[in-house]
Amino acid sequence: MTEEVEHLDGELDKIVAEVREGYAKLQEMKGNNTDIRTKRVDHLTERIARAKQMLKGLSLELRTVLQEAGREAYDTYDKKRQAHQDALDKLAKDIDVTSRALEKKELLADKQGRLVKSKQFDAGAAGSNEIIEQGKRVQEAGMGALARTEKLVADMEGIGAETNIALHQQTDQIKDTNAHVEGTQAGINAASKKVRDIARRLATDKLIMCMIVLLILAIIGIIVVNSLGLIDGNGAAVDCSLDITMTTSACREAEAEAAANMPPVPTAPGTGTGT
Repeated sequence: MTEEVEHLDGELDKIVAEVREGYAKLQEMKGNNTDIRTKRVDHLTERIARAKQMLKGLSLELRTVLQEAGREAYDTYDKKRQAHQDALDKLAKDIDVTSRALEKKELLADKQGRLVKSKQFDAGAAGSNEIIEQGKRVQEAGMGALARTEKLVADMEGIGAETNIALHQQTDQIKDTNAHVEGTQAGINAASKKVRDIARRLATDKLIMCMIVLLILAIIGIIVVNSLGLIDGNGAAVDCSLDITMTTSACREAEAEAAANMPPVPTAPGTGTGT
């Protein structure tokens, strides 16, 4: 956007310099060159109108500069815009004063001309001069219409330039919005992928935790069984003195075997039966 602002600022510098130079030449003109001076005034007025249209476009561009480049760049270009505005206002005022003076001079000259023509007509020598003057008036009217048409064309060019700038800004905004939407969509896709990854990791972690718990329980069971002597896989003796092992088959078999091998209890003398 700064390139467009620089371009408008340069064009405004050229137009202001051109109008100042034209106004200086207009002030230097002497004599009764009223038509030429009027044409120059009209031309300078058109150039000022063109510059004001460009100032509107510059104001629109400065809004974008404020958003993209910051307040410092905006203030710098806004000072230049205000300087152009002040210079154009002063030149427009000076040219308007000159234009009014020319109109008064034309009216005075027209009255004097009519008075002279009236005297010539009364003298019978105004026939051909009247036709010539009428032709001049028609020509001047045509030139005025041409000047108005040129001014209208210049105004339309300014409106077209302003519309083009507005369309350019809207196009940039649409592009920025589209880029923002695409970036948001990409962020959503990335977040969804991360959520799926996290879900898979959580499922894997739960499975691993379950396996670890089962393994720990198995190890504890093996330790408990071995410590209690519930499994005699290696032929080791079972400690039957423990309450928990007394009901095992090994302890019962050992108890039955011990009872079978126990010697009978002897009877005391004199306790036998007599005859």
